[in-house]
Amino acid sequence: MRDISTEIIIDASRSDVWRVLVDMPGYNRWNPFMTYEGGEVKVGATLHLNVHLPGAWVTPTQVRVLTVNPEQELVWLGHFLNIPRLIDGYHSFLLIENGPDQTRLVHKEHFEGVLLPFFFGWFTERKIKQGMERMNPALKRVVETVRR
Repeated sequence: MRDISTEIIIDASRSDVWRVLVDMPGYNRWNPFMTYEGGEVKVGATLHLNVHLPGAWVTPTQVRVLTVNPEQELVWLGHFLNIPRLIDGYHSFLLIENGPDQTRLVHKEHFEGVLLPFFFGWFTERKIKQGMERMNPALKRVVETVRR
């Protein structure tokens, strides 16, 4: 198993952050890490995304939405080559109230699977973390701008 975790404080309510986070078509305007190709944010639904690894490649991926707790948590699951248990990636966004009109975003990816030791090295882990670290401040900018 491997985990990647990032956090950022956003000067806005959880509802403001949630609205931008689940507006998947909007990702194409502001998100440097993921762009949207189709699907909806609904438990059991499939989302079609492109993951942009900084300085590397773009990976088209399909993910299944596992958890939608409005203004609290969004989780989806993707599979390497769309084959379960090779390398499974659980991508999550947790929104925690951090004070009046302030939200702490905990942005994580949890990986497991039989091929993980062979195909998931330092380079891939670093690129995914860089992508998440690019997405977080972009989300912060959009949410805080929309809020004003």
